[in-house]
Amino acid sequence: MQPGGLDAITVSALRRTAQTAGAASAATGVPIQRMAALDEIGMGELEGRWRDERDPAAQALWAQWKAQPWDFTVPGGEPFSHFAERVQTALRTILERERGKRVLVVGHSATN
Repeated sequence: MQPGGLDAITVSALRRTAQTAGAASAATGVPIQRMAALDEIGMGELEGRWRDERDPAAQALWAQWKAQPWDFTVPGGEPFSHFAERVQTALRTILERERGKRVLVVGHSATN
């Protein structure tokens, strides 16, 4: 086991997760491993748009998705069932690869 109690750090492929895990990596000397399967759900037409009164159409799509994430897919987005399977597969892979080790996994709101 590495000093500090961590053996592995796995993050999504997005920069902000590596930034979040950076302090733990620096403190323990454990390198950060990126795994794209932990990326946030693809939100299609909502990507890069305001989700409030500045963009009423996006606000409506967001509300619909939040109310029924398993049943509603944002146009151009990733179905929640595909996202859930992707993340579950990634977590199983991490568990198998790091069996018996202490692992820090940094994901996103829906990923967690």
